[in-house]
Amino acid sequence: MTTSTDRTRKETLVMTIRIVSALAAAVCIFGVSALQGQESTEQFIPIGKSPGMSGMYSMIGEVVSVNTQDRTVIVRNDEGSRTIRLTDDTRIWLDRSQLQQAATTGSVADLQVGRTVEIKYVDYEAKENADWIKVGMT
Repeated sequence: MTTSTDRTRKETLVMTIRIVSALAAAVCIFGVSALQGQESTEQFIPIGKSPGMSGMYSMIGEVVSVNTQDRTVIVRNDEGSRTIRLTDDTRIWLDRSQLQQAATTGSVADLQVGRTVEIKYVDYEAKENADWIKVGMT
């Protein structure tokens, strides 16, 4: 025998599941949208100024050497030196904000010794391959 209290509990449970599902869907939709938004505008954000990214999921340092044959760059900062591999998908952008000019697409040739760079890794834990590199132009 089903009482009105049992029916109310079931209705409450169903309503709770619907609300949680709707919230989860909204987070997925808007969360992905926000990430895609930042990804599409990342090249225009100056080195060290990317909200939630710079210094947390990226490395900022100075180019020590570049090996175009091996497609690697060695970058040094206060934590030491790190060898980063460039993949076929690595994007290179020129941060020309100090010149009061718009950012533009760069190339491996722009990775010159002494230049400041910000590198976002494909896998932050592994810290091996570059997803993108911003090169400071002064």
